[in-house]
Order: sequence, then structure tokens, then C-alpha cells
Amino acid sequence: MYGLWDCIIAFSIAGFVTYLEVDRTFYFPEKLNKRAWLYFWICLFVMGNGGLAVVLYITLVTEFNLFSDWSRWSRAAVVGAGYLALARQKFTSYSTEASEFPLGFELVYQLANQAVYKRINRIASQARYEETIELASREGVTVTDLKRRCELSIRQDALLSSEARDKQKQLIQEIINDADLDEETKKWWLAGYVLSQQRSQ
Repeated sequence: MYGLWDCIIAFSIAGFVTYLEVDRTFYFPEKLNKRAWLYFWICLFVMGNGGLAVVLYITLVTEFNLFSDWSRWSRAAVVGAGYLALARQKFTSYSTEASEFPLGFELVYQLANQAVYKRINRIASQARYEETIELASREGVTVTDLKRRCELSIRQDALLSSEARDKQKQLIQEIINDADLDEETKKWWLAGYVLSQQRSQ
């Protein structure tokens, strides 16, 4: 048996886990020209996965009688939290000489994921490009200024190991020393690095 509240729990947890995955995957600048469309695609993906988690929960409980000795809230929470892992399971596949195609629920999930992520990425990429150009083109901003901001971002990133910090500093120095890059291009590269570091912090 199942009830309204355990379906709501499965929906909410699966939706929240989906949102965390989107947030981990993409960086969204504060200035977005298509914010409404971005929210639409994120909400559609979150609610779609939440709805599918409910369908999966009801199927497991009614058709397979799984978790019968568990409380409703416990089994709903487990299915909601594990929904994305179950959605990615490849039960069977069709192979050709060139590639392998998943069959079953994973195929549906992959197609939906790719369709939504492609649209989210298009909006986010355009906004990141405009943000990078805006920072690099600010009046009075020099390569030296951006280099200092890069070094400060590296130093303040608590998630970087000592080895990773050294590699990041080396990368910045290579950009500075690259004779094939003009000053404007160096500013674009360094501005992009500064903004990408803000994403990880």
C-alpha cells in the first residue's frame, strides 16, 4: 500500500537530488538574459524526475511488493534518494560495430537528460561568455590585475590541494608568458579563469 504523503516524500527527495546535480554541473552568472527559460527547463527537469520517482515507487510497492516490512516514509525516502542511480541502470543494450545503445528506462532518461541539459547549457554558456568579456573589457583592468585576482582565487579555494594549487599557478603563469597571445586574449583567458574559480567556491 502507498499513500499521498509517501508519494510526496519520494517526489520531493528525487526532485531535490536532481536540483543538486544541476547545480553541481552548471555555473550560472548573476546576469542572465533568459532567466525565465532557464528556470523553466530546470523546474521541468526537477518535476519530471520527481514524477518518475513516484511512478517507480508505486510500481515497486504494488507490483513487486518490495520494502513491505518497511515504514512508508522510509521506503519512499530510499526510492526518492536512489532514483537517479536506478534511472541510470542499463538493463540491456543493442550493440553495433560503431557504438552501443541502451534499451529500457535508461534510454528515456538519457534522452530527456541530454535534451534539457543542452538547453540549459546554451543559456549558461552565453551568459558566461558575456560575463567573461565584460570583466576582461572593463576600463582600467590590466593583465596584472586579473593575474592577481587569479592568484587570490587559488589561495582562497579551500578545496584545492597543495599540488593542485601549484598546477593552477603554473597554468596562470603559462598564460602570462605565452608570446603568441596578445594582451586582449590574455585578459579573456584570465577573466574566464577568475569566473570559473567563483563557480567552485
